[in-house]
Amino acid sequence: MLPKEARYDELMRLPKGEDFGAALVAAMNAIEREFEPLLNQLPKDYGEFEPSVLENLLRLILDHVFSTLPDPPFTDIDKQAAADRLFQHVWHLSASGGLAAISVS
Repeated sequence: MLPKEARYDELMRLPKGEDFGAALVAAMNAIEREFEPLLNQLPKDYGEFEPSVLENLLRLILDHVFSTLPDPPFTDIDKQAAADRLFQHVWHLSASGGLAAISVS
């Protein structure tokens, strides 16, 4: 399980305008502390992005997933799990260099 500070719900609780880049680097550090094989393997260059771009990207994608899954059959727990899986997928893409420059308007 991901450390608390690296979980989707914790990152989404950050106040609007908070430095998401710093929060994502802290999340990467927490994951590496928890899972030694990942030590010095995860990306930590999120400070290179404008903070509002990271925030908008996370909120746009993950909030959209959470809000568009229908009730029923999806419970809030199911929606949270889907958002968490998408969040992890985005992390994997980022770590492999699969995310190109992104503009969120």
